[in-house]
Amino acid sequence: VIDIPKEYVIGSYVGFGLIRVINKDNKWGLINIMKEVIIEPQFTYIDTFDGTYATVWSSEVDEVILFIDGDQWHTNMKYGIINTCGDIILPMEYDSIEKWDNGYYYLIKKNGPNTLLSPTLHTIIESEKPLKKLSDRYILVIIPGEYPHSTKYGLIDYNGNEIVPTDQEHSFSEIEVLKNGFLKVIYDKG
Repeated sequence: VIDIPKEYVIGSYVGFGLIRVINKDNKWGLINIMKEVIIEPQFTYIDTFDGTYATVWSSEVDEVILFIDGDQWHTNMKYGIINTCGDIILPMEYDSIEKWDNGYYYLIKKNGPNTLLSPTLHTIIESEKPLKKLSDRYILVIIPGEYPHSTKYGLIDYNGNEIVPTDQEHSFSEIEVLKNGFLKVIYDKG
């Protein structure tokens, strides 16, 4: 059982001696086990810490869509990353942050390059084209086509080296990593 101060509605232990708390205005913050405030409640959500980082998100205009089953979805979110000291490591300016299972972070901006960060938050790749983790060795580069089902794919490694061309003319309609480590690529002339 976690004993939290009265000004918070709920709390959950997240490791590192930290407790995520929610105040009466549904804003999330962090306190330590000594009940000292690490981050004042200000976020719409604080994800669990993975290592010393956690993704946070918030909305300047708190528009909420309510569903019949009681779930709610917040709109106009911006995402950032905090550390266990309560410092904002990446500012709240991203449209999405994906934490890949190999420790990398994929930062998405609608009007700007997408960025892949290493587990230590160093920039590895910046790309105008969307990226998707294919394996622990390869990343798909998504090349949108003009028509539905005309999306093509290129392939890069985690250093940004091109393995399969990432332009519309030389890319492939399907790329898959086989169990033996070989790549299966399908080229559709259309």
